Amino acid sequence: MQRLIAVVLIIILFLPVLPGYAQDNIKQLTIAMQPPETLDPVSVSRFDLDARDLLENLFVGLTRFDARRGQIVPYLAESWEVSQDGLTWTFNLRHNIMWMDTDGGAIRAVTAGDVVFAIQRACDPRRPSPITTNLAIIEGCFSLQHRLDLWVIDQAMLDDLIGVSALDNTTVEFRLLFPAAYFLTLTALPEYRPLPAELVPDEGAYPQASNLATSGPWIVDAWDGQHMILEANPEWPLEREGDIERVEIRFDLDPATTANRLVGGTLDIARIEQAGADIISISHDDMIRDRSGQTIWLVGFSYEFEMSGNPLVRRALSAAIDRDVIAQQLGVVENNVYEGVNRFTPLTAIAAPSVAGAGFNAAQAQELLAQAGYPQCANFPVRLSLAVANEPVSLAIGQAIIQQWQVNLGCAEGVFELVPVSRQAVVDNAHSTLDTAETARFTMWLMSWTADYPDANAWITDALHCDFGVLRTGRQCSSTDTQLNQAGIM
Repeated sequence: MQRLIAVVLIIILFLPVLPGYAQDNIKQLTIAMQPPETLDPVSVSRFDLDARDLLENLFVGLTRFDARRGQIVPYLAESWEVSQDGLTWTFNLRHNIMWMDTDGGAIRAVTAGDVVFAIQRACDPRRPSPITTNLAIIEGCFSLQHRLDLWVIDQAMLDDLIGVSALDNTTVEFRLLFPAAYFLTLTALPEYRPLPAELVPDEGAYPQASNLATSGPWIVDAWDGQHMILEANPEWPLEREGDIERVEIRFDLDPATTANRLVGGTLDIARIEQAGADIISISHDDMIRDRSGQTIWLVGFSYEFEMSGNPLVRRALSAAIDRDVIAQQLGVVENNVYEGVNRFTPLTAIAAPSVAGAGFNAAQAQELLAQAGYPQCANFPVRLSLAVANEPVSLAIGQAIIQQWQVNLGCAEGVFELVPVSRQAVVDNAHSTLDTAETARFTMWLMSWTADYPDANAWITDALHCDFGVLRTGRQCSSTDTQLNQAGIM
């Protein structure tokens, strides 16, 4: 059994790529981005922030995550209903959002059939698009991916097995495996974006410049390996903010050139590294904005050991970590921006708990350790080892934690031991996949967690639930898990 304690939350420093929110007197923006590996909505990595920004502007979703308010708002779907048992969601779509070609011409309206096609394509194991856990909640999607006995998959089988149907051109129905109040957050993700079946090939990459049709507030006027030109969608029926009409995107600028162009005024917006931010901040502090990132580092404990299984010891170790100091140290070493946190769920997530957890308190940490019978680590029966992935960030965080434990708990050097191992070894330990009859579990371990979607359910339940959390903690189910279940349904 294991327990998790949040340590450091990575912060991504950037100027947000939101063309519609530019200053009113600007008609065109020039933006620097990393070239996307793909713009196929179901294949884009959650870590590819530039590609996801493009998708958000080019392809309409059923719903949209309003980052300013931290809420889900209607988008392609203007309304929806949920059955009494919470298993059937019916979305009523707008009739006037169009598929647009690269010349700015309307091809046809986006329909419920486009939603069905995109979901079936994502669930079909024959396709080049890998299934994601965000689609597994749809009836039949996960099971189809693992039906090795199916030699032939045809359209009739997809219609029969996958729980999504077009009731008419503007009404789409989803059937879920279990009730989920956070389903609206899932429908805002790229994986749920509709696609035009007549343009998507059975094999090969989609989209490309030759078969591109978009449905969002921006259309692609030109696209090659170094540039992309976006024009405001002339048929977009929803309200806009700002008056930007054209966006030039540069994929060919290195970080130093990007920073210099921002200072020089020939570039308006870019996502930049800390080194570039230092250049800009000399005279342009007001140009830089930042937001909480999506990766948190945490310490886990294996409960079966005498020391790490003692709740007083775990609380003492947690209270002895000054997360802000570690974040500052790591920022200097890694040349990035980090933030110390005492909550598992970022405040930017939907339904994030508003109450923070316990923070740094060296005096309380020493008192707790004494209550456990180990004042200043006296009488420790074994050396406590902290397993970390053998990579720079993990090693730096692990070393800083052990140094703080020694100082803040008054423990002698050598009481705590840093054990570099492969990342897979840490993952196996945290996921409880080890055969403990053959391999001993680590006493403590350090790893990162990144949620798949911006909802508290992804941060807490998907990670920590006793039965199906990805970080399979191995603890006994309790009333906490019952509350997690209720929160996911209500």
